[in-house]
Amino acid sequence: FWHLLWGSGWVVRFVLLILVGCSIGCWGIAMAKALEMRRAAQQSLHFIEIFWDAKNLATIHATSTDLKDSPVAHVFRAGYQELQRLSRAKRAEDEPDFGGVENVHRAMMRARTQEVTRLERRLSFLATTASVTPFIGLFGTVWGIMEAFGDIGRMGSANLVVVAPGISEA
Repeated sequence: FWHLLWGSGWVVRFVLLILVGCSIGCWGIAMAKALEMRRAAQQSLHFIEIFWDAKNLATIHATSTDLKDSPVAHVFRAGYQELQRLSRAKRAEDEPDFGGVENVHRAMMRARTQEVTRLERRLSFLATTASVTPFIGLFGTVWGIMEAFGDIGRMGSANLVVVAPGISEA
């Protein structure tokens, strides 16, 4: 392998370097995402248990603050905080009711969107890499075939000794 690598041209080495870099990046993101999703699922299951076992919303909110990786807990906290804000405003009577339950719903939808965005972070690199790398590899193959045809033209012959280096790069 190393003999083939050092015997190849700079274009082939560059293409291989790009492909290896993309592969390392994809494997790193895939492993990090697997761990992130596992933590999120575990903490969300734990939050759901807390949610159904608790007697009031304040208890759920207090115990959910430790669940930093749970998207479900984040959405609950956003709704709870908006509900608390509305309750304080109702008691003060100096701020009109601007939607009540709809505000809580909007706060929870905003938190949901933020959590989905957080969980989808770096997935665009995987999608782009999956779309682009076959073409980068194909470029390397075409470059090797072009080198083989160039060698045939320079040598004026199409025997194996002339064609083999370009084909092996391809």
